[in-house]
Amino acid sequence: MLEPVPDLDPTFGSTVDPSDESPGATSTPVVPPLVAVPATDRPPCGLHRRELDVLRLVANGLTNPEICAELDLSINSVKTYVRRAYRKIGATSRAQAVGWGARNGLLDG
Repeated sequence: MLEPVPDLDPTFGSTVDPSDESPGATSTPVVPPLVAVPATDRPPCGLHRRELDVLRLVANGLTNPEICAELDLSINSVKTYVRRAYRKIGATSRAQAVGWGARNGLLDG
């Protein structure tokens, strides 16, 4: 995803005075430079940060009640995060989620 970075260009959003007779003068707004967000800052498979947190704990063998205590969430929130994470990674069971976590570096130690 590219985002404008206005502080890199002091003319961000400004226009050139049309009465300026210098060559190249235009009234077109200056386009800000774009900066790419590093891919490493994004969780895999479109997972949200909390889904990844829950999936990491699932992959490390924690039960839903243990995940509740670890992340200070309700049981229903944990179940929702687990269900959403499973859908995004294509898992239909806890064992498949653990396997996916192992292949994607979520296991501790």
